[in-house]
Amino acid sequence: MLVGGYARPYSLDEAVDLLGNPNAMVMAGGTDILVKGRSRNLYGSRTLVDVTGVPELLGITTHDGLLDIGAAEPLSNLVESELVRKLSPVLWQAVRSVGGVQTRNRATLGGNLANACPAADGICACVALDARVVLVGPNGSRAIPVSDLFKPCAACLAHEGMLVRTCLFADPREKKTTLAAGELIVRVLIPVRAEREYGSYVRLSSNEGVGLADVNACAVVRYDECGAICNAQACVGGMFPQPCLLN
Repeated sequence: MLVGGYARPYSLDEAVDLLGNPNAMVMAGGTDILVKGRSRNLYGSRTLVDVTGVPELLGITTHDGLLDIGAAEPLSNLVESELVRKLSPVLWQAVRSVGGVQTRNRATLGGNLANACPAADGICACVALDARVVLVGPNGSRAIPVSDLFKPCAACLAHEGMLVRTCLFADPREKKTTLAAGELIVRVLIPVRAEREYGSYVRLSSNEGVGLADVNACAVVRYDECGAICNAQACVGGMFPQPCLLN
């Protein structure tokens, strides 16, 4: 048995109401949940709330110097987006590294963040880029830095090859994130690339094919008008119990 229940809300309010049930949890693309559900009976007593049809979680826009990405927008749309490629080339590099085409057609940036794997490609880039997430739950909405979303989880580094099917947690909220009960990620806000800003994303993996990275890193550097470095920071994933920001 994969799941105990399934619901597909068509509005954000409906999704929040459904997630008020303590046995409910969010599912977007399902690329992690379905793998874990097939290998182990983790969701027999759960209701999976599929948010892929919620309009408030879709779309790629810009405003106020920010690239605004819906949490349920498929990663393949980010890879194909000229806005993303032009305004956040480092994020574009990272999401293009996620799995294969089939995975990117289903996986989402919000799901990448909510699953909270320390070696996730999207997480590493979002932390280095000073991204923020907009969260909505029964107590209203709030926006926090992506780096504040994660709790240290040493167990994430202990399981076999950091593979999805061996992940120890059915619901990452239990040990890996600061999400409150019934709360979900709605939007991801990323500062657009500044003038004289450069960055890069790299990953190393011992897994064959398109597995998770063993180690990944994202660096962003800004230069002033005189050519001197005025800001530099990097995020390293896969080596620590949570994504590690260096600046």
